[in-house]
Amino acid sequence: EIEYDLDLEGDGNAAIYHTVYMLMCQEQHLPCSYPANPAYFIIQNFGYGLDTLTQNSGLWPVGTMHNASGIYAGSGGVMDTPGWVYIYIYSFGGGDHEYEMNITFTPMSEMEGGAQNDANCGCDAGPGGATATHVNNFLNQSQADLLANNSTLAWEGWNMANLDSTDRFSFDVPAMSGVEITLSPGDDRPDVWMILDVYDTSWTQTALVTYMDPIVYNTSSVASQFDTWMGIGVRNWGTYDTVGTDYTVSVQFYTLDADGDGWMDSTELECGTDPNDPNSTPTDTDGDGICDAIDEDIDGDGIGNDVDEMPLDENGSADMDGDGIDDSMDPDMDGDGWLNIAEVICLGELSYADMDANVTPSDYDGDGLCDITSDSDTEHTLASTYLDYDGDDDGTDDETDAFDFDACADTDTDHDGMPDSVDTTDADNDSVADCVTDLIADDDDDGDGYNDTYEIDCGSDPLDAGPGEGTQPVDSSPDGGDGLCDALDPDDDNDGYDDDVDLFPSDSTEWVDADGDGQGDNRDMDDDNDGWWDSCDLADWIAAQDAAVVEGVNYFATADTMASTCPAQVDAFPNDATEWIDTDGDGTGDNADVNDDGDMDALNNDWTDAEEIACGSDPLDANDVPADNDADGICDTTDTDDDGDGTPDELDAFPMDNLEVADLDGDNIGDAEDDDDDGDGWSDLDEPNCGTDANDGFSVPSDNDGDGICDAVDSDDDNDGYDDGSDSFPNDPNEHADLDMDGQGDNADSDDDGDGWLDVDELICANLGGLGDPRVASEMPADTDWIPGPDGEMGTSDDIEQGDGICDAKDKDDDGDGYPDPANPNNPTGDEDRYPNDHTEWFDANNDGQGDNAVPTTLIDNINADPAPYVGILVVVGAMGYGLVQMSRRAGGEAEYEGEDYTEEFEEFDFEDEEADDSDSDDEDNEED
Repeated sequence: EIEYDLDLEGDGNAAIYHTVYMLMCQEQHLPCSYPANPAYFIIQNFGYGLDTLTQNSGLWPVGTMHNASGIYAGSGGVMDTPGWVYIYIYSFGGGDHEYEMNITFTPMSEMEGGAQNDANCGCDAGPGGATATHVNNFLNQSQADLLANNSTLAWEGWNMANLDSTDRFSFDVPAMSGVEITLSPGDDRPDVWMILDVYDTSWTQTALVTYMDPIVYNTSSVASQFDTWMGIGVRNWGTYDTVGTDYTVSVQFYTLDADGDGWMDSTELECGTDPNDPNSTPTDTDGDGICDAIDEDIDGDGIGNDVDEMPLDENGSADMDGDGIDDSMDPDMDGDGWLNIAEVICLGELSYADMDANVTPSDYDGDGLCDITSDSDTEHTLASTYLDYDGDDDGTDDETDAFDFDACADTDTDHDGMPDSVDTTDADNDSVADCVTDLIADDDDDGDGYNDTYEIDCGSDPLDAGPGEGTQPVDSSPDGGDGLCDALDPDDDNDGYDDDVDLFPSDSTEWVDADGDGQGDNRDMDDDNDGWWDSCDLADWIAAQDAAVVEGVNYFATADTMASTCPAQVDAFPNDATEWIDTDGDGTGDNADVNDDGDMDALNNDWTDAEEIACGSDPLDANDVPADNDADGICDTTDTDDDGDGTPDELDAFPMDNLEVADLDGDNIGDAEDDDDDGDGWSDLDEPNCGTDANDGFSVPSDNDGDGICDAVDSDDDNDGYDDGSDSFPNDPNEHADLDMDGQGDNADSDDDGDGWLDVDELICANLGGLGDPRVASEMPADTDWIPGPDGEMGTSDDIEQGDGICDAKDKDDDGDGYPDPANPNNPTGDEDRYPNDHTEWFDANNDGQGDNAVPTTLIDNINADPAPYVGILVVVGAMGYGLVQMSRRAGGEAEYEGEDYTEEFEEFDFEDEEADDSDSDDEDNEED
């Protein structure tokens, strides 16, 4: 306890206001100051005109809970460490003054209630949040058990109004739990008020309860989905409490989450889910612990649902086009298919087209680039990315395109509004031009009156109207032209001879000059200038003279008045100085004629004189024609392929047969006709299907069954009537099935089903009424024989069941015990086995239904079963007895045996029946032997 006594030395001036703070400091990370750090406990006095002040701190608290950083004492926080005191004295309203302060320290051991053990901490619970005792750190075993088993935390404490008025505690609160706090003053309490304060994790008071009797504080307001803690304060209110009061605090925890799904029941009711069903949980999109049903900001982005266009997206709140992408991130926020930046560039920033889906750029050619308009921002750094500088996508920039928005045309040379040309391409050949337009191509691009096509054909420029050379077509026909330019006019001088053969294209009276003497043949009487007149006809002579006169001299270089003198012979070729004879009359002189006699080959081509000489025929005799087997115009003498089949005669096995070339097997049948080229006996058509070479006599198909159908295509290779697909032995005609799949066909296999029983045995056993089926492995004959075990004796417990290979239906001794099965099971006789299926039993001498091995027989049973041997024994015994009697009598001992009579047993025994049984037994033994 700290007590200060402040003497203001009689200053009691009513005009002076004094305030004195005593700040009780702990070892913490926060500076001990007021009011910056209210976690420290403060006691203050204040007022006007004070003279003396006395203040008692009460019990000095030590740090037992956590330091200012929130670290629990048990986890490294400051605990049980000394503290210190700051005393602040403030005054105003007067001058300087002096004071005297005395401080007294009183140990707790000398004070009432000094040695305290609040909540088992071994200390006094501090009065402030920083000095509170954390109850869970000091639980004894019984407290821990009570908490674990009854969800109840209980502890005791002590306080006193004028000394230790306040105790603060903190305790853990499990997730999803409410608490019911009960403060019970002790029985020895005075008549004082007890105050219960309840705090949250920030030591903010959430409740205050005052009462003289036990106090119950029920709260769920501090409940959390996560583990937390809460604090309480216990105050003793009353200055007349001078003896102290003990008390008990009980905290009852109860669940606020009945189904344990992490959501409080009350919250689930608000959220519309079932608080008793762990599978029914509220949806909480932003994970803020408030379900979407009542969360005013579902996505937790700070924008209320009522104004948030994207209430489920924490990264966005505005979504103009409703595409789920926030406008700030949406490259096309109005959802019109045009990027925001594109619309700004195409239509200008002031158009606000990027925010209006009804305003979009035009795109004539549909290439995704907008058409340039007067509003387009052509100076933008991305203009080339979004503006279309070829609006109709015809490959011509709009700057030079006469028809910006018509991809079918781009040029108008004469500016008459008609394009020089229109694209008529038909790439898909559907007879409809790919490019559709209303424009009509201009057929006179330069507007000079001449059709463009005509100008092109005439060699003039269709795009230049002139004047100037080459700008318009030239027509040099007489009399002002014929309307056809020279370039197109085949007869410029209109003399009837095309210019390409007219030696005088500009002279309508001449066109030929056979001898090249510069004089047209119309005037020249010796056109070939060979000295042979072209004609001896006077009219021709006169016509020649009238045709033209050059300075008074005719074309014969004679005076015009000179008479004609015709030579003796007329030239067959008056215009050819190199020819004068034509043997075949074909109009070609023999000197130049390559076929003088005019004979033709099969192709109606000339047999030239050179060919006829090489072929051995007469080039001047039309009836003497070279031989030509293939009628290819090459005589056989020189033809390297006489039959014309493409194979040289030297390689052709049939040089005169154009249908055959080779004979692979040498059978004088050409391979084309031969259906077995390699002569291996297999058709050329079959061998490819069989996987062999039709041209290799050593490559022969496999034919397992020799039926003429190769195995590759034969569905039954062994010809046994079973298709290979179902034949287990497709190459064995004697087998087709293998029931037990042992690799041996059933026909040869003596045990088809592989059950270890021969088929014949199984059939015999089945026919005898037993089990067995040679086609079903699971149905085998019964074979229940046994053999002696290690003890070597039959009928003992170590016998071993081991079949003898003979089925029971056939076996004379089914159980293998050495006794034959009865011929008549209802009446076994002799040594026949009375238990043919039990290897441990075979005889029942007394016919009691129990085998003699299990129930041994008596002597009487044995005699009843077989009296014969016993009768003999009795006879012998009787004889011996008789002898003894006689001997005794002779010896004088008759009296000793005189009273004995041994005939009773023999009289009672039925020898007749036993003899019959013995006889039967003997018969059976003989039969068995």
